Amino acid sequence: MKVLNFGSLNIDMVYAVDHFVRAGETLSSDRLVRFCGGKGLNQSVALARAGATVLHAGCIGRDGGMLLDLLAASGTDTRFVRQLDEASGHAIIQVDKKGQNCILLYGGANLQITEAFADQVLAACDRGDVLLLQNEINLLPYIVEKGIRAGNGNRAQSQPHQRSAREAAAGKDPVFHSERDRGPGADRRGGAGGYPAGIPPPLSRGRGGAYAGKERRGVRRWTHPLPAWHL
Repeated sequence: MKVLNFGSLNIDMVYAVDHFVRAGETLSSDRLVRFCGGKGLNQSVALARAGATVLHAGCIGRDGGMLLDLLAASGTDTRFVRQLDEASGHAIIQVDKKGQNCILLYGGANLQITEAFADQVLAACDRGDVLLLQNEINLLPYIVEKGIRAGNGNRAQSQPHQRSAREAAAGKDPVFHSERDRGPGADRRGGAGGYPAGIPPPLSRGRGGAYAGKERRGVRRWTHPLPAWHL
């Protein structure tokens, strides 16, 4: 069994600031650091380093060589990473003195997935493979439907919260939510993202790990905490 991660590939530009920029304000930053990022890339690298067989599919621009290099170095299969004449997806991230962040995403090449490309990628999968998605590429409903027909188990992360993730996940396989980006499609009492009523979807809490559990009489009880791992 392998994991097909049809996901985003971003260049993260992280600016250290005194405070988040306000409307109409021009603010100087103290530092700029560039990182490889995107929820898709992060998850492929983590899975590959943990020993999984990972095939990543997605698009980068001519400026995305560092993203391709990191995937390859982690042991991820990159045969379906396409390089286009389009800027790579990127994130402008402000980090204030308290360590809080504010993120602006630009989809770029991540939003250039075509149905023909998706068909080509999914044809390389075998029944029982896991199809992993986030919410930072286009054509999510199409990819999910095709994956189901191919017999793949789908796992999706609905972050950033957009309608496309709700549509793609409705009545399908489980969705994993970020605590701050659950949105209206992820009621904490469950019944959303493929989970029965009374069972809240698992939440990712970054350095706080992840949680799954149940709710009874309005009280959420996390019965299965999972620690964060550094890979």
